[in-house]
Amino acid sequence: MIRPATTSDIPKILRLISQEAQRGEILPRDEEDITKDLPTIVVATNRSRSMIGTCALKIYSPELCEIRSLVVDAGHRGQDWGIKLVRRCLRQARKLGLRRVFALTYRPEFFKRTGFAVADRLSFPQKVWKDCVYCSRFKDCQEIAVIREL
Repeated sequence: MIRPATTSDIPKILRLISQEAQRGEILPRDEEDITKDLPTIVVATNRSRSMIGTCALKIYSPELCEIRSLVVDAGHRGQDWGIKLVRRCLRQARKLGLRRVFALTYRPEFFKRTGFAVADRLSFPQKVWKDCVYCSRFKDCQEIAVIREL
């Protein structure tokens, strides 16, 4: 099941994100970040209602947002949970009236499966100068930008 995140999900979301951030796959987030972005975060739960994934939208302007903090627990990968989370965020972006959704990723092929195309990372200065500049990999970033028009 994919559903909106609640305050009781915050510790589990932090745990999932922290695991991937330690591996260098995504940027770390703290409790304040998660709490502030809670209205745009969705989570995936299995039949026993255990959280197995999360994804968020970060809104930069009335037309542009980012899919970020996409994580699926290692034991549930390969079961399309990531695709389902991204699709839910895309529906949410449409409902909010956003026109363009981007992501920075090491796995552009994954995003292409949901209609994204490769883009120039410098096309998103809002992201680069808000988040990327603080990343330890900023000068040697290997992430690929992808974008989808809604």
